[in-house]
Amino acid sequence: MKLPLPAGGGVPLDNELIARVGWFIHLRWLAGLAVLVGTTAAIGLGMEAVALYPVGVAILAYNVALARVNRWLSTRKGTAAEPWRLLAHLQIILDWVALSVLTTLTGGLESPLLLLYTLHVILAAILLPRRECLAQTTTGILLIAAMAQGWGVFQPAALAHSPFAVVHVYGEDGQVLYYLLSVAGMLYLCALLASSVAERLRARERELLDARNHEARMYAEMALLHELAKSITETLDLDVVLQRVAEQAARVTQARACSIRVLSESGELPVIAAYGLSEAYLRKGQVDLARSLVDRKALLGEPVLVEDVAAAGEGASLFQYPEELAREGIRSLLCVPLRAQERMLGVVRVYGAQPKAFDPEDVRFLQHFASLAAIGIRNARTLRALQEADRERSQFVRTVAHELRSPLAAILGNLRLILQGYAGAVPEQTRQLLERAHHRGELLLALASDLLALVSGREAAGQAIREPLSLAALVCQAAGDLAAQARARAITLTVDVPEGPADLLGHRDQLVRLIDNLLSNAVKYTPDGGNVAVRVRTSDHAVELVVEDSGIGIPREDQERIFEEFFRSENARQLTDQGTGLGLAIVKRIVDNHRGTIALESAPGQGTRVTVMFPRGGNGSGEGNGAGPAATVTAG
Repeated sequence: MKLPLPAGGGVPLDNELIARVGWFIHLRWLAGLAVLVGTTAAIGLGMEAVALYPVGVAILAYNVALARVNRWLSTRKGTAAEPWRLLAHLQIILDWVALSVLTTLTGGLESPLLLLYTLHVILAAILLPRRECLAQTTTGILLIAAMAQGWGVFQPAALAHSPFAVVHVYGEDGQVLYYLLSVAGMLYLCALLASSVAERLRARERELLDARNHEARMYAEMALLHELAKSITETLDLDVVLQRVAEQAARVTQARACSIRVLSESGELPVIAAYGLSEAYLRKGQVDLARSLVDRKALLGEPVLVEDVAAAGEGASLFQYPEELAREGIRSLLCVPLRAQERMLGVVRVYGAQPKAFDPEDVRFLQHFASLAAIGIRNARTLRALQEADRERSQFVRTVAHELRSPLAAILGNLRLILQGYAGAVPEQTRQLLERAHHRGELLLALASDLLALVSGREAAGQAIREPLSLAALVCQAAGDLAAQARARAITLTVDVPEGPADLLGHRDQLVRLIDNLLSNAVKYTPDGGNVAVRVRTSDHAVELVVEDSGIGIPREDQERIFEEFFRSENARQLTDQGTGLGLAIVKRIVDNHRGTIALESAPGQGTRVTVMFPRGGNGSGEGNGAGPAATVTAG
């Protein structure tokens, strides 16, 4: 796995070397000019120094060549530090030669320029490893020895006791050798001391670099894990989660393929998601844990890294199907456990097409990723189990409600016939008992109807709703159905709808139920002589339905629970025992199914206003998980 590191993350000492090569070149321009200026000054003082001019010109000339090489290397992006290290060596050697010639011409071992050798040794120690620094120091000492012996162009004897001399070495037996050994010892000592300091600095900078790179890798890993976690938790569909886990695991480890095996209740380990594997390999057969050592080890909680599945005896002992692995072209494998809250869910396998395709960093990262994936899988499985339980409960409620409605309707019909005298005269005491039974039967029938409506609303959450409807027409129809009930109690029912269309995409039966529940609640909980108003307003993007009454209101402490199933406020229970506590819960679910919003404003004794907003011409399909926005409640 290759995680991105910050820009400029090269080795600091290599970067310094590259920068110092250019700095050497700039410094050498000054050195060449200094030789020419110093030579001119020496001649002005009457010294024989004309021979130094060619050396100064030579320094400037080879510096031109070095500058061109440095410029050429700089234009090649991605060039390693090695060419610059070789260029640094070349510069030091050329400077050794130039310095040796200058030293020879200004008195040899007696020249004050001999001190500059120490400076070159220190610079070499700072920029080069110890061995290379000692090699350069040896080169300088050999040049000094050649100068002391007068080899080749190095013949300082002719300039013995020159006017540039600061010490007198030549002419005394053994003095030259003693002085040469002293200079050599001093240079080696400087090289050792300077290189020791430089090595410590290099070690410290490497530690800092490792720490910085480790921190950068951790940051990149956390960022990648965050993105992966978002990817696999965007949905709670188990099949989608498993497939995303397989794809992401293969991608981040740069693997050829990935498979996810989830432990079943029977102890089997079937492949339930795969990426990059052929159908022939997936159909090879079920995994028997007794014959698959790699999976057994992973299920014990430890990652298993197989660097070469074709190694002698290794594939046969670890895998149940080593021949199928070979035919699939799999050469390496990494298997980590899927574990959530100490519970083993299964294993994640990633496959490499080459031996040693995975390293310890891949092992560690895949373990972290598998932990996140296990949480996503567990959540998706939990949701699936809850959905299945909810479907079973809904089916049970639907069955019970259907079974209750038919006999209840028959019982209520017969009771009405008896009360109407079709079976003969009914004594007053008997009539009271029958009326009470009829009333309770109507409550039970209303409960069965509400339960069916609630179940239908849940089931419609995942169904396409594309029927164009006029909300204004539905409101007028519902208001007309309740007009007689309102007049019987002297309640003023006001309907205010726009003349133009108030269309939306929705489910007719659900919207009729929503409007009927809101209006019937408003009429039911409004005292005689009160007011109920219903309004419809439209905009370019939404249709607004407002139902307002002057009824008993809802206490503040009950408003947060008013949309819960089977909940009724205390003042509503005191007013009447009629009501199932499902009306507003059904309303809320219908609003959610249509991707709308519902808001409630109420205060005890001051009435209630319910405002519902539906998207106009939008997607009312209810596609998704069925969880709509929460209702907002404002206390009056």
